[in-house]
Amino acid sequence: MRGRPLTDYAERLPDEAPATAAPAAGPESSISARRALKSGAGWLASAPPEVVDDFLRGLSDGALLALPWLFEFWALPHQLPPEGAWKTWIIMGGRGAGKTRAGAEWVRAEVEGAGPKDPGRSRRVALVGETLDQVREVMIFGESGILACSPPDRRPEWEAGRRRLVWPNGAVAQTFSAHDPDSLRGPQFDAAWVAEVNQGGDLVASVIRQIDPLVGAGAERGRWCSGRCIWRGP
Repeated sequence: MRGRPLTDYAERLPDEAPATAAPAAGPESSISARRALKSGAGWLASAPPEVVDDFLRGLSDGALLALPWLFEFWALPHQLPPEGAWKTWIIMGGRGAGKTRAGAEWVRAEVEGAGPKDPGRSRRVALVGETLDQVREVMIFGESGILACSPPDRRPEWEAGRRRLVWPNGAVAQTFSAHDPDSLRGPQFDAAWVAEVNQGGDLVASVIRQIDPLVGAGAERGRWCSGRCIWRGP
């Protein structure tokens, strides 16, 4: 085995992404560990060639294999969730802004644990699009969807008959149409990714009310927002 873990290089990133101590093992360890690498690609892109070569040669085999799948290393700042405690995150942007990739990677960060079989922060996730076809073709099977963003050992299985994704660690993501918000009644969710239901504020408000009444009470204020709406439970 050669080289060092990827997190050892966090100290070489810019000041706005300071190094953090290696986290203890647990449901959120994979998320917090990757936080140390935020803005890594930006730093690498501006580094001299010899520094890039040194960086890549110095990585362990496992770190080199993991690098393409660490979204915090490659993401643009607007694609990363807010710091601190929050309930609703709305991403507004035009075509090509990376909204779908941001949503898919956020779902990954919610359901994945430190290892492929380890539990993550969320066990049950709602995937809501304007139509069920949109959820399946864009959010799940799209080029920036969940399946494309998932490494082989953590890639979920699509159960077409039950319209859901199932991860190796047992986490489940169920699909819903925003035009049938009542279908969200009953199931209990830890998190939800709502995509492109910006044709009218009433539709957005209805969906969010079913996911979380406390959030839905103020949803009308976002009636003209476009893009992706992501909700996270307490």
